[in-house]
Amino acid sequence: MPLLPYTIPENIAPPPGLKAGEAFLRFLMKEQAAACDPVTGDSSIMTRLQTYLQRFWNLGMFLHLKAADVTVMKPHVRSFYNRHGVNLAAPHEAKRVILHIFSADFALEWVRPLPPNVKFVGPLSPQPAQALPAQLAEYLDGPEGEGVVYVNTEEGDDFGLQDRQRMAAAFADLPVRVWWRLAQSQVPDQAAVDQLGLGDNTKAAYHGVPVVALPFQLPWEYQENAAKMVAKGMGVRISRKDIATSAFGEAVMLVLQNPKYTAAAENLSRKLRSRKRTPVQEAADWVEHALDTKAEPYLRTPEEELFFVVRHNLDVIATLAFMVHTLHYFTHKPFNRVLDKLALKVCQTLWALLVLVWHEVAQAGRTLHLRWLVTHTD
Repeated sequence: MPLLPYTIPENIAPPPGLKAGEAFLRFLMKEQAAACDPVTGDSSIMTRLQTYLQRFWNLGMFLHLKAADVTVMKPHVRSFYNRHGVNLAAPHEAKRVILHIFSADFALEWVRPLPPNVKFVGPLSPQPAQALPAQLAEYLDGPEGEGVVYVNTEEGDDFGLQDRQRMAAAFADLPVRVWWRLAQSQVPDQAAVDQLGLGDNTKAAYHGVPVVALPFQLPWEYQENAAKMVAKGMGVRISRKDIATSAFGEAVMLVLQNPKYTAAAENLSRKLRSRKRTPVQEAADWVEHALDTKAEPYLRTPEEELFFVVRHNLDVIATLAFMVHTLHYFTHKPFNRVLDKLALKVCQTLWALLVLVWHEVAQAGRTLHLRWLVTHTD
C-alpha cells in the first residue's frame, strides 16, 4: 500500500487554483521507472518502483541501518575476529580478503551491480525432496480438493500459545490439511505459512511453494524476506493482527486457489535449479580457484584502497565549485550590466510591438465603424 492513504485519479480535472498542487502531489505519489533497492521490508515498499515519498523514506532507513551497522554489528564482528588474531581495522588484513562468497541468488535478491570479487553461488540450505513417512504421506494425500498448508513458526517472545490457538482455530474453518512444524522438516508442495527466515525463504523458492508470509519476529531479516517474496509474486504478506480475523484464512485460500502464486514460485524454482554445479560445488570451485592463483587479489577493484574523498571525487567537485564561484565573483557585475541592457532592449521591443498592435486594432475598429455608418445611413 502507498505511504499516503489515497491516490489522485488521472481522469479527474482539479479546480484551476489547485492545478499546481495537484501536479506536485502526482509527482510525489508517482512510481518511478528507475528507483532504488528497498533496504527494509516496510509494508509500503515491496517493489523497486517507488514513489518520491517512498524513496525519501527508503534513504532514511538506509542511513539508519548504516548507523546500526557501524555502532552495533561491526564491533561484534571485530571482537570475534580479534579473538582469532585477525584485526580487520589493519590495512594489511583488509588486503588479504580476496573473495566474498554469499549463499544468495539474484532470482531472490534485488538485482544490482556487484564488484568482481563478490560471488553469489546460490542458496546452500535447500535439499532435494525426500520421501515422507507413510503415515504422514497418507494424511497429506487426504480427500481430493483439500489443500495442504505447511506451517513453520518458531515459538518465542513474539509468538506464543495464544497466537497458535488463533491460527489453529482459523485452520479448523478452512478446507485444508495442516502440517505444522515442531521440528526440522521439509517443505510440502502446495502452500506454506512461514515467518520467512533466510533458510525457509530459500527452501520455499527452491521447491516452488507459494507462501503466506507472517513476519513479526526478527523484523529486519524477516520483513525484508517477506517483501522480496511478495515482489517476486510468489506469495502474500499478513500481519500478526490478521491472525484473529478473516484476513488470515482469506490469505491462505488465495495462495492455494490462485494459480499465479504457484506459477511464480515454480518460475523461481526453475531459476534456482537450472545450474550445472550445485551451490556447494560452485563455492568450492571459487575457493580452489583462489588457492590455485596463490590468493592473487586480481578481482579486487582499486576503489577499495582509495580514500573516501578520492573514491567519490569530492576533491574534484570541490575544485570545480571553487572555480565556478571565482568566475562568478569576477564576472557577475559586468555580466549583470550586459543582462540589464539586454533586458531593457527586450522590454523596449515588446512595448513597441504592443503599441503597433494596439494601433492596428484601433485602425481596424475605426474602419469597421465607418463601413457600418455608410451602410446604415440613408
